[in-house]
Amino acid sequence: MNILHIGKYFAPFRGGVETYLYDVMRAQAAMGDRCLALVHNHDRSARQVTEQFDPAGASWTVWRSATWGKAFFTPLSPAFRNDLMDAIETFKPDVIHAPLPNPAVGWLLSRASVEGPPLVVHWHSDVG
Repeated sequence: MNILHIGKYFAPFRGGVETYLYDVMRAQAAMGDRCLALVHNHDRSARQVTEQFDPAGASWTVWRSATWGKAFFTPLSPAFRNDLMDAIETFKPDVIHAPLPNPAVGWLLSRASVEGPPLVVHWHSDVG
């Protein structure tokens, strides 16, 4: 199964969702699934960075979308929408996973077609 994860950031950035994505992708890859995470680069960058993770033989890919900076803890990444459309077209996910809250998930709603792979969302944190 091809699983596309949409996150805010990814390891080595430290955070709850980032740790969760790392753990779930490692487990899914170990079971034979192909996994791709599309996230924002946690450092300022002018272009997308692709990384391959391969702990203990379970490999997956992370695309870090170019990020200009942050506003109110939200990454500013004009390229994210195009990277998302590219990921859907080239990776051909069977399912898209989006832990919330994550403003980048809103780009899924801007697709020209609402048809596509199922979207699995869950609320990862709460204000309390």
